Amino acid sequence: MNNKLSQMPNHYKRVLCSGFLAPYFPYSVKIEHPTLMNGKRKISELYSIKEFHIEIQHRMYVEISQCKLILKPISDLSLLVIEEFEKYDGKRNGKANEEIINLFCEENGVDEIIENIDLKSLPYECIEFMFRNHYDFFGLIEKGLAISIHDVE
Repeated sequence: MNNKLSQMPNHYKRVLCSGFLAPYFPYSVKIEHPTLMNGKRKISELYSIKEFHIEIQHRMYVEISQCKLILKPISDLSLLVIEEFEKYDGKRNGKANEEIINLFCEENGVDEIIENIDLKSLPYECIEFMFRNHYDFFGLIEKGLAISIHDVE
């Protein structure tokens, strides 16, 4: 997949940084992080972002490099778009989600499975939808910097 992560130098690919977190921040994204007491991992909502730390509760910080975002794989978005277009075309029961139909249509450059598209070529509204709904725009799951929502207990 050709995206912003693939254009970054190798030493940035192995560490989660605020640039990856910032687009998800307004949308209540969850992170996995070590606990302060026993070192086990815990899931919390992202409270605020500092240069090298994430605030997980008021005045309680963890290093960004020790955290992983919890995101949906882009393949989930592909399946959702296919399902909504099948509803729209009458091939499946139910009312189609108009937002998805309007965003992920041929007029916006989506004429194949989303996983095969250069994501940065999509209109802003499509990309914002991905951040708002916690889809892995940067390919962080495959780089080990995020966890698929399907792998969280």
